[in-house]
Amino acid sequence: SCMLAGAEKHKTQLALEYSKTIGLAFQIRDDILDVIGNKEILGKDINSDAHNEKSTYISILGLDKSVKIVNELSEKTKKIADDFGENGKRLKSLVETLASRDM
Repeated sequence: SCMLAGAEKHKTQLALEYSKTIGLAFQIRDDILDVIGNKEILGKDINSDAHNEKSTYISILGLDKSVKIVNELSEKTKKIADDFGENGKRLKSLVETLASRDM
């Protein structure tokens, strides 16, 4: 959609990097919530990934390392959002919301 909007190649690459990074942070946060989340808030059983023997970031890297990675990815994504100037404020806000979500 960046190309269709006539964005510069640099901005298109930034948007792609933002998307990849926020997507990975979202997935790892999802894995974290499966371990430490609240069943009533999440609306699903806790530890369902472990019960289903799914490979997750938690099962491979552990909880502490996974939390650290989410924080690092969030900071990286916020820096990318800064490159979009005024328009990046919403992108930055989205990162902060997703990284701290509890559902």
